[in-house]
Amino acid sequence: MDVPSVTLRLPASTAAPRAARRGVVDGLALEGELADSTALLVSEAVTNSVLHASLDPGELVHVDAWWSKDCLRVEVCDQGAGLRRPSPAGPREGGHGLRIIGRLAERWGVSSNGHTRVWFELAC
Repeated sequence: MDVPSVTLRLPASTAAPRAARRGVVDGLALEGELADSTALLVSEAVTNSVLHASLDPGELVHVDAWWSKDCLRVEVCDQGAGLRRPSPAGPREGGHGLRIIGRLAERWGVSSNGHTRVWFELAC
C-alpha cells in the first residue's frame, strides 16, 4: 500500500515558504484544521531555513511530508550552517518559528550534523 507523500526541493528564496505550504497541503489533499496547522508549521520551518541557514540563492531547501501511522510527519532540511545572519537594520521582529512549532506539534525536533533538519508531527 502506497503512503501518500510529498517531496519538494525549493530554491532558498522568499518564495519558498509559500511554495512549501501549497505543495504540502495540496499534495496531501489536507483540509480543515489539519491543513491550517500544517500550512503554518511548514511555513515557519521553511522560513527558518531561508532566513537563518546562510544558504546561497541556488541552494535548496528540502521538504518531505508523509503519513506515519496516525499522524502527519513533515521534515524540512537544508545544507546551511544554521547560523543566524546579523540584521543590518538591527534587531527585528520574528524569531518565534520553533516556538510556534513546539506549541502546535504533537512531537518535533531539530538535528544538525552537517545539515539542519527540523521535523514535526501532527495528529490526524
